[in-house]
Amino acid sequence: MLGYSWSSPTYGSGFSAPKFTSTHSSKSDYSLIISNVDVDDSAVYYCKTWDSSVSEYVFGQGTKLNVIDFPFTPPVLTLLSPSAEALKESKATLVCLAEDISVALVHVTWSVNGRSVTDGVWSSPTEKQQDKTFKMSSYLTIESSDWMDNADFRCRCEVSVGSKFTKKSISVSQC
Repeated sequence: MLGYSWSSPTYGSGFSAPKFTSTHSSKSDYSLIISNVDVDDSAVYYCKTWDSSVSEYVFGQGTKLNVIDFPFTPPVLTLLSPSAEALKESKATLVCLAEDISVALVHVTWSVNGRSVTDGVWSSPTEKQQDKTFKMSSYLTIESSDWMDNADFRCRCEVSVGSKFTKKSISVSQC
């Protein structure tokens, strides 16, 4: 933890200058500076301030830093269609499996016939793999009749690190 008062920063365990420093332009505007970042610096960093109106510390929402030491590539997507047995019911589920993801922050979206859908969507948390990549699954519950009518279902996975951005999408017709 790096604390800061108007006079000077205070460092908690694992934090020290010159790697971690901070600046401020007012009592409410502080910046954390991390020099020479490496993979071990990947974490969620929180801002903390004292709220004298309630006499306690208040934390910000956190900023996630991802540092990767391998190529940043698009994820591999696999779209799994509902089974014939599942399609006998009124609802069925499509699964979008995203693998070989460079970082844990992933945004998956679904569309049906070109229109974005959010109802009936559930996505799992990312899981770190032994090769340092991540994988996750996203599920879309649909009306079985939409599947039978050959609707165009599309899963899109977006991954970003700093200014680098990659995306990949897959549709039922590609399966």
